[in-house]
Amino acid sequence: MTDGVLPPGPMGEDHTVRPSTADAAHADSRTVRRLQIADDLLDRLEALVDRHRALAPHEPGLHDALHAELVAAEVAHELAVARSALRAIPEYVSRAGAESPAAARP
Repeated sequence: MTDGVLPPGPMGEDHTVRPSTADAAHADSRTVRRLQIADDLLDRLEALVDRHRALAPHEPGLHDALHAELVAAEVAHELAVARSALRAIPEYVSRAGAESPAAARP
């Protein structure tokens, strides 16, 4: 099966798989939500960089390791928040109850 198209049946019937309007709307809303999460993550990371540049010690070597660890911890937190938000988006399930390929991933 390629692109949801099967060869014609013995009587010439069309077996093309076409998503319903509701299924397409659901996929669109998932895409919009994922893009929103990505935009939010980028905005938060940009703010984090700006904040830490302003807080950076003016003397080289002064608390550099501690500052780097703080930045790393905040980045890890932001990634965890984004990952959690992405996991909270319901997986796509068609009306027939068959899960999408994305839902089958571990």
